[in-house]
Amino acid sequence: MLKSRLPPYMRYIKFFILAGFALYLSACDRHKETSKFPLAQDYDECILDHMANVSSDVAARVIQRSCTAQSRVVVNRDAVLSSDAIARLEGSGQTIGNNFSGRIYNGNSDWLVTQLTIMLTPDKEVGDGDVDVPLRYIANVSVNPLTIKEFSIAVLNRHPNYLWSITDARGVKVLQAGS
Repeated sequence: MLKSRLPPYMRYIKFFILAGFALYLSACDRHKETSKFPLAQDYDECILDHMANVSSDVAARVIQRSCTAQSRVVVNRDAVLSSDAIARLEGSGQTIGNNFSGRIYNGNSDWLVTQLTIMLTPDKEVGDGDVDVPLRYIANVSVNPLTIKEFSIAVLNRHPNYLWSITDARGVKVLQAGS
């Protein structure tokens, strides 16, 4: 049986091509947000972007390792944030038409926030002296650790000014790859 063997210089060329490709991948700045913590989905984007024309198992493993090294990995599924983690969520908001819009800062370094439960309470009496009842709303968001994101929710009753608070939040715990 004949074995196909590459000449020694071809093995070196193959090694340097793969090593160069790995360096290229590790130098890529894939995330667009102003965060040193890219979303876990950046791993998927990295794989899809760089595996398109790869036919070698060796090259595929190099790409996979490189994408893993430059991405964050989700280690838990969606979970309720602790009161301490919720306390590190800060923001501002206002009513615009039939929407309540705001900006939220995720001050947690290890949580990607996926959902906010917001309590909206009109800040003064309306009409005949009755006070509107506070309403809870859920905003689906994707706020990376240590970043700011905008959100908007449709409100049922139009009121010029609400007091608001975050009563609950959900997210996924993230951990630096290799940790």
